[in-house]
Amino acid sequence: MFFIKFISHLPLSILYLLSDFLYFLLYHVIQYRKKVVFNNLKIAFPDHSEAEHSRVARDFYKNLSDIIVETIKAYSISPAALTRRIKISNIELINEYYKKQVPIIVMTSHLCNWEWLLISNCILLDYEVDGVYKKLNNKAFEKFMKEMRGRFGANMIEKNNLIRTIAQRRNIPRIIAMVSDQTPASSPTNKYYPFFGREIPFYTGAEKIAQMTKYPVLFVSMTRLSRGQYEVTFEKLADPPYTENQDITSKYVSMVEKEIRKNPENWLWSHKRWKHQKSVKL
Repeated sequence: MFFIKFISHLPLSILYLLSDFLYFLLYHVIQYRKKVVFNNLKIAFPDHSEAEHSRVARDFYKNLSDIIVETIKAYSISPAALTRRIKISNIELINEYYKKQVPIIVMTSHLCNWEWLLISNCILLDYEVDGVYKKLNNKAFEKFMKEMRGRFGANMIEKNNLIRTIAQRRNIPRIIAMVSDQTPASSPTNKYYPFFGREIPFYTGAEKIAQMTKYPVLFVSMTRLSRGQYEVTFEKLADPPYTENQDITSKYVSMVEKEIRKNPENWLWSHKRWKHQKSVKL
């Protein structure tokens, strides 16, 4: 952790040189989860050629390497330097809710740099931000990530404490930020949704919280404009009042797939997103 904190103070121009070397290691030498990445690409884009899968995979590893060094840099980056690199295309949508002092749930995915997305929103938006996360097993890395994520004011909430914290902070206008495209553990109670032609489980916690609290739900997407430059866009997913069977999660899954199809190299292909499948579309 001392070394990581030390190199976080290096200029991004130097860190991107490190990222280039890291890409070479991950893709060509270590071949980090390469089989998982290519299998996922074949599932998601069965009509694409091997050459196209290889191109997306290479670009993904380059972007992943950038995300790693950018996350390290997030530990020491100044607010001014960060906000020069993050642009919100429609901040007025968030401001509409803030004027009403309405808490909102914001759902996002592992597209582009989700860590920069969290900490930049603490600076760019008037809202307080509650970031929901899963605790890491490594205590030193857990401490580092919590410090990094909270340095601009994000209130980090471990997912097992979410319901209690929501009740405690119910009168505070804030964003409840949730990354909801992880793979839930196998369970007979899982709900399955079509995702790139196959039905797989998704977390439904954001939907359940929205039904319970009657908070509006927004989707936030992130686009890489160039190296280290991103654009953020908010979209309405659902507004109360909600019907008993209103399926917010299915809308979220559709939006995630749409964003991935635009720029597939920006998504996190190294996790086993299709390891639990219900059916295959013929």
